Amino acid sequence: MSVEMSLPTSAPARIELFDTRGRRLANRDLGVLGAGRQRIELESPRSSGIYWLRLHSNQGSVVTRAVVLR
Repeated sequence: MSVEMSLPTSAPARIELFDTRGRRLANRDLGVLGAGRQRIELESPRSSGIYWLRLHSNQGSVVTRAVVLR
């Protein structure tokens, strides 16, 4: 699963993947990627469906929906 994001600063960040029941399926510490547009790879869920991605940084958290199609 490829995830694109834009980071406002070069502060450390972390991304998490959740299913619709709130179970965390993946957790990745991104370290310091640098400010600007970034692309990372996460382990893809095993089945099609709707998932939630949460990005944490010192600027706060952002949650967005992800759709996986197989």
